[in-house]
Amino acid sequence: MIGYLVLRSSPVLLGSFSSSQRKVCAALITALFAFGALLDSSMASAEEKRSEVASAANSGSSSRDVTLGASSMTYLGQGRLDSGIRSSMQESSWAGSLRNTLGPDHSSREKSGGGYHLSNWEASIGLGTTSYLGQGTLQRDSTYSTFGLEVLTANQTPLLDLKGQLQLMVSANHSHYNFVEIPEAYVGLSPQFSPVQLGVGRRLENWSQLDETWGLGIWQPRFRWDYIDPQPVGLAGAFLTVQQPNLRIVLMGSPFFVPDRGAPADFAEGRIQSQSPWLVNLPYTVNLFNQPTPIRYTAEIPNTMDVVTHKIVLSGLVRAGSEKGPWGSVAYAYKPMNQFITSYEAYHNNGTSEVEATIYPHFEYHSLSSVQGGFNSARTESSLSLLTDSPDLRAQDPRLTTQELRTSLAVSPSFAVRLRGEGREATTADISYLKQWGGDAPDSGRLASGASSFESRYPFKNAGRLGLKSSLSPLFGKSAGNFYGSVKTLVDLKNPGNILSTQLAYRPRQSWSLMMGADLITSFSELPENPSSPDFISRYRANDRVYGGLNYAF
Repeated sequence: MIGYLVLRSSPVLLGSFSSSQRKVCAALITALFAFGALLDSSMASAEEKRSEVASAANSGSSSRDVTLGASSMTYLGQGRLDSGIRSSMQESSWAGSLRNTLGPDHSSREKSGGGYHLSNWEASIGLGTTSYLGQGTLQRDSTYSTFGLEVLTANQTPLLDLKGQLQLMVSANHSHYNFVEIPEAYVGLSPQFSPVQLGVGRRLENWSQLDETWGLGIWQPRFRWDYIDPQPVGLAGAFLTVQQPNLRIVLMGSPFFVPDRGAPADFAEGRIQSQSPWLVNLPYTVNLFNQPTPIRYTAEIPNTMDVVTHKIVLSGLVRAGSEKGPWGSVAYAYKPMNQFITSYEAYHNNGTSEVEATIYPHFEYHSLSSVQGGFNSARTESSLSLLTDSPDLRAQDPRLTTQELRTSLAVSPSFAVRLRGEGREATTADISYLKQWGGDAPDSGRLASGASSFESRYPFKNAGRLGLKSSLSPLFGKSAGNFYGSVKTLVDLKNPGNILSTQLAYRPRQSWSLMMGADLITSFSELPENPSSPDFISRYRANDRVYGGLNYAF
């Protein structure tokens, strides 16, 4: 009977605003989810997606491993769900697109006025299909075919530093299942011009290694079209950066804020529905007085400008250390949470014999602190990251039932090693562990049950993950040099279960790549009667999928 919002930004911000309905254009109500982050792709994933382009400004190299393509996924286990819960799990056909396949190198240096002009860009298009193998009786499509486009740029002149990333997806079989996303759009002074740089825009920054590795979206917002592989997007504002050989200081401030975004939801006849397999539909009936009683939903959705304009958002980062050797960093932020907090009320309407449920999504602020350090060598990277999250919650109407939060502490050690080879031919392995305390609190208000009815903002309390990727030539010889494989697994140690992701990519030519893969979700817990269970893997145990796609980068 409750949900949370994921903002669909206005066309001025992100260009994906739907003009059909005010409710859809302002926000998305999802079912009983306050937070859900899984993994991105370990130490060489979210960071690779952005830092390889960003670092090209300093190194002059570009090894962009990204594919934006269309996909069609099938969920493999929907029959294991209790159909009475009506928790139809629909996923985005986007998940098969950003899959770390291999793009060409478009980095070049050109002599310009006594210095060098670094030009680094890539554009790619893709077609694909993704199938979710388990829709069962949920009355949703299980296959999504899409067309995708991605454009990236990182240009550095003696005066300016420019970074940008544009993503577009169009569904072939769902007219409303499309998006435009801009994870990064930044312009500022070049490090060649001054050691102190001013800039404005949306910029990706590694504020917390723990947050990036586990895809939590606590510090930077995420684009959650795919819950297994959410994509970080940058904070938007003005940046002051001080760059020295062994010191980096970043300060960010802004009166604007764009929260998490995700797949669209529709409001029709008192119901909240979505084409996305990751958005759980709210129950349509409730057992009241031993009789099934229909539920009619409404939502008091904030105005778009009330969502994106806030008191000043502040964030600061200090990092010391060289590229090789020991390093450490500290960061602090005071900002709105990237996810909506939800209140709701419900009552039985004797006149209509329905339960009237009204959802009130709203934003709250929190303070974030991170401390991290590690050691990097030519072949290894190791780190230890700590993150504290302290909510600053306002008092809510006692007539409403409201999600409550408490201070959270999380710690994550990580280790990555290059086992053999160089560049795209390298074989790499990584391992990380997450332990988290606090964060969740019992709901407050008239209908509170003594526990929380919302999904935890930290989906894993005690979990580990392991990844391996390599060219297949070490196993099968030079004839397999155009084949690349990866496997990664996440194991939930508190709520027994795991997520296994595998992918195989074939690159017959420099610009072409063909990929296929699967994500298998296994839970060893009993399926909860209440779909608001915080057990992430159990909730999405039916969302097994297979995908394939063809990508061309130019």
